[in-house]
Amino acid sequence: MARFSSKPQLQTLASSVIIPGTAPEGGAAVGGGSVPAGNDISLTVGQLLAALGDAGASQATRVGSTAKWVAAKARGATNPARLAIVGDSNVAGQGSGTGADGLADAAASSLARRFLVKKSIRTDSFFGEQNVTLVNVELGTYDPRITLGTGWVPDATVSQIFGGRHLKAAGGSAGKLRFTPAGAFSSFRVWYPTLAGLNTAVGIYVDGSLVDTVSQDAAASLVSKDYTVSAGTHYIEVGVGSGGDAFVCGIETFDGSASPVALVGGYCAARSTDLIVASQPWNHRPMLSALQPDFTVVICTINDTTAGTDPGTWYADLEAVVKGASATSDGCLCVGFVPNDGRALGGIYGYDAKAAALRNIAADYNWHFLDLRVALGRSWARQSDRGLVFDNVHPNATGAEAIASALSDFLPL
Repeated sequence: MARFSSKPQLQTLASSVIIPGTAPEGGAAVGGGSVPAGNDISLTVGQLLAALGDAGASQATRVGSTAKWVAAKARGATNPARLAIVGDSNVAGQGSGTGADGLADAAASSLARRFLVKKSIRTDSFFGEQNVTLVNVELGTYDPRITLGTGWVPDATVSQIFGGRHLKAAGGSAGKLRFTPAGAFSSFRVWYPTLAGLNTAVGIYVDGSLVDTVSQDAAASLVSKDYTVSAGTHYIEVGVGSGGDAFVCGIETFDGSASPVALVGGYCAARSTDLIVASQPWNHRPMLSALQPDFTVVICTINDTTAGTDPGTWYADLEAVVKGASATSDGCLCVGFVPNDGRALGGIYGYDAKAAALRNIAADYNWHFLDLRVALGRSWARQSDRGLVFDNVHPNATGAEAIASALSDFLPL
C-alpha cells in the first residue's frame, strides 16, 4: 500500500495535490486506482484531507456546521436556500477574464461563478457593479447581462453596498438600466434604497412593458420588492421619472425550483474595513444581513495584506462580518491567493498569521475554514511557477478554477 510520510512536501496543479515519491513499492492509490512503484500520487484536495485526517489537516482546514444550510435547502421552491460569497477583486473575477485588466467577461469566468456552478447554485442575479469601474472597465464589458442606458452610472459616492456600488440615475434620465439573465425565470426581486428626496416615480419594466412604479422618497431603508412573470426568458428594466435621483442595489431572479440561489458580493479594492460599514441600511454589513444568506463564504485577504492593515483591526472587522452573518448563516472563511508582496510570507501581516486568525474565528462561530494555499502554493512565486497568476495580486483563469475546485471539493453543500 502507498505510505504517507509524516510531513509530505506538497506540490499542486490546479486543484490536485501531488505528493512526490510516496509510493516506493506501488499499490493502491487513495480514492481508487493504483500507483506504479516510485511514482507520485495525485489527489484532489478533498482526497488529501480525507487521507490526512483532522489532525494532519488541522492547520489547513476546519469543518464547521451546515445545519442552517441543510434546513434552508429543505424549505423548497417557495423560499430557496441562499449562498453568499464575499470578498475583493479576486471574488469579482479580476484576472480571470480577458483584456488588459483581466475583467472583460470576468463575471462569468470568476472564481465565484465557477464555484457556484460546481455546486449547482443559480447565478442569474447581480448586486452592485463589484467596483470594477474603479479600474476604468465598463460594467457591460465585465458583465454583458447588464446594460446602463443614458443617465445610468455607478454611484461615485457610495462604494460600500454588498457588491460594490449602487447603480444610479438622475431624475428624468432618458435611458434605462437593463438586466438580461441567461436562464428562464418566473419571478424576480428588485433591491433598492429609500431616502428622503429620492425619486418618486421609479418604473419597473419587463420586456419593455411597465409593471410597477415605486417611490424611493422615504426614510432611510433598504427595500426589496417581488414580481411574478410568465415562466421563460425575459429582460428587466428600471427607468426614472422626473425629480430626485434613483438607485438600484441589485436584481435577483427565481425559476420556481428549489435550486439554491447565489448572492455574489465581490468588491474590487475591498478591505475588511469596507465590509463592516453600517452607517446606512444599504451599507455592506446590514445589507448582507438583509439578504439573509443561509451559507456565506468569505475569501480574504489581498488588499489588507498589501495595505498592511493592523492585524487587530483586521481580526475585529472579520469577526464582525461573521457575527452578523451568523444570525442566519453557516459559512466558510478562506485564506486565498497570495500576492507578490513580502508581507504575505511572514510576520504579523503574513498569511500564516491570517490563516491562524481565521481558523480561530471559524472555531468561535462553528464555521468552516479552508487555507486555499493547499491548492495554490504558499507564495506568489510558486503560484507563478504553476501558471496560476494574472498579475501581482490576481489569479488568472487557471488560478480561479483551482480555487473554485478546491472550495467545491471541501464544502459538503
